[in-house]
Amino acid sequence: MSWNYRVVKFDGGDEDFFEIKEVYYNEKNELEYFGDAVVVGDTIEEMWSVMARFETALKQAPIDGKVFQRESDPDIIF
Repeated sequence: MSWNYRVVKFDGGDEDFFEIKEVYYNEKNELEYFGDAVVVGDTIEEMWSVMARFETALKQAPIDGKVFQRESDPDIIF
């Protein structure tokens, strides 16, 4: 399994919104689930490194959050 930071687009009803998330992929490099992205590090330099990865995420096309919804219950996001 691998992961990276990606921008995920969510349906906000009246207006869509975007969030940077930790996105996880399975062995086939298919999207599996996401988690919250936070800026943490043991040093300020490590935090700058995380911010650089956020910048990389912003340069890629957003992922539609609908791909993470379960077919059995579309309100559940995994």
